[in-house]
Amino acid sequence: FKWNIPYFLIFPSTFLPASTPFEHSTSIFQLPGDKYQCLKDRHIQQIIVALPLINTKWEKQYSYYYPYSPFTDADINVPPSVKEALSTAEAYMEENPDSALHILQNISHPENLRSQARADYALLYTQACDKTHLLPPTDSLVQTAVNYYKKEKNSINAAKSYFYLGRLKRNLRQDTLAIKMLLTALKKMPKNNKSKLLMQIYFDLGAIYKKQNLYNKAMDMYRECYAVTKALDDSSLLFFPCRELAQTHLLLSLIHIWRCRRIR
Repeated sequence: FKWNIPYFLIFPSTFLPASTPFEHSTSIFQLPGDKYQCLKDRHIQQIIVALPLINTKWEKQYSYYYPYSPFTDADINVPPSVKEALSTAEAYMEENPDSALHILQNISHPENLRSQARADYALLYTQACDKTHLLPPTDSLVQTAVNYYKKEKNSINAAKSYFYLGRLKRNLRQDTLAIKMLLTALKKMPKNNKSKLLMQIYFDLGAIYKKQNLYNKAMDMYRECYAVTKALDDSSLLFFPCRELAQTHLLLSLIHIWRCRRIR
């Protein structure tokens, strides 16, 4: 067979011979020694087969090629209603996190989502729980987003994933892990991005250092938080870093006075 345009065949995966060299634990299957891929749709249990560049006789050998199709695992598996729900939840997140959480909770069978859709759902759900002062059902939820976005550099989604994992660890009183995750979130942030997320990362780092009596480090983080907040041009947010700067400065002053008295 030789095709000049990318036609596809779709047939049940049970039709495949038992010796087909696929790894059934993943959504994307790589043929050994071949540069092409075959995509298995887990939901409808079908194999999508592209027919261009097939050079062998169909009667003698099955050839399952998937050469650079515009379709992806996420595109095929995600219904339009789910895409719309994720988009709407993201739009509502800052102003109406309760509504965003309600939308996410009404998505049926989120465990069937794959690839980016699964990561986005996990990140949005964790974010909604945090903003509504609820603990996520499990920390593995946000870990899904971290695993998907961790290879991306200068990525808001990667930074968000590590930030919310860090915040979850902080709530579980695992401060060492929380600091590690928050510092990673800082590294993942796009350069010269003065955003509320960056402000929150610095603020949380300052809070943990302050809790550990590392007041100088806490002051450094709160100063960075203040600088970012000031650049946001939102005076209502300046209260938080200013309050923490004042309290931490007072603690440092009291410690200095106490040390001086001990020396005398």
